[in-house]
Amino acid sequence: MDQHRKHRIAIIEQLIDESEWTRLAEGVALSPDYNGGIESPGSLVFDVDGVLIDTHHSFREVIPEAANCYLESILGLIGNVRRMQIDDGETIKKAGGFNNDWDVSEAGLIIALWHYMQPWTLPALSTLVEEIAAAGGGIDILKEQMRIRTGEIIYREILDMVDRDLLERICREFYMGETVFHEIYGVDPEYHGGHGGMSHERPTVDGAPWEAARKYPYGIFTGRIPEEMRLAARLLGLSEGPDSDNVVSDDGQFPIKPDPAGLVHLASQMPERPLYYFGDNRDDLTALLRARQNLQDDDLHFICCLTAASDTETVNWFASTGATMLAAELGDALSVLIPSS
Repeated sequence: MDQHRKHRIAIIEQLIDESEWTRLAEGVALSPDYNGGIESPGSLVFDVDGVLIDTHHSFREVIPEAANCYLESILGLIGNVRRMQIDDGETIKKAGGFNNDWDVSEAGLIIALWHYMQPWTLPALSTLVEEIAAAGGGIDILKEQMRIRTGEIIYREILDMVDRDLLERICREFYMGETVFHEIYGVDPEYHGGHGGMSHERPTVDGAPWEAARKYPYGIFTGRIPEEMRLAARLLGLSEGPDSDNVVSDDGQFPIKPDPAGLVHLASQMPERPLYYFGDNRDDLTALLRARQNLQDDDLHFICCLTAASDTETVNWFASTGATMLAAELGDALSVLIPSS
């Protein structure tokens, strides 16, 4: 058993020991709101990153790499500047509203420039994240917090240094790598050669459990852009791409999570209940709860799949905010929901 899995199981076992959550199997816990057990699925909806695909060594590393490349290659800031660290991305995501990984990279870049321009007004990252979360989460709240603390002049100077389109290009170059970037966009990358972070990605589940799950009506609700969803489908061996009716990606048709519109769309076209949405971050659960309220449908349930970055604080948040089940991995949850798998 790898260390990441041991860590995730230990967190779940701690929750069971300290609360009324029930152990269903190794690495699987059920909310006390479902003392009568859990029903077999009617429909299944999956997030991609962290759920269907292990992205611990892809997006997690690409996010700071792209921000730091921008600092050095675009702005020429190599010396006295706070570089974004890998763990910073996970901390920023705890604020909510950062389902788009390129928002996280932009947040890291802004914080680095804030530290460079006016470090005495920048609070500790954990404090800043708490303030962003309290105000609703997301990149716009970060910018507003910066404006309040730095003043209008520095705020404007920092934002003028950030070209979001260029940052996104750098993110995609680091994620896709030279060959795939050229395949997708028809041009060579300018800021990163060689392999991309996606070369480290692996499906989290395959074989019998995955085949059994796909016999049910299922959909995908992801923050990936269509090009990245197409790459995910290739890795997962899915015939469905970003244009499929049962796939909602960040193509502009629906607002991104935590807005529930994409999940409402999928739930509306899959009437079989109960519907289980498998996610791994706070925006996923928020979207589920809002979809449940929007549709007035209590048969929509959230299953939290832990990742290598999951910690006790995060798991306790899911447990107290409305998750139905916590699982160390997607395969653990499927083995409980679909025993024949």
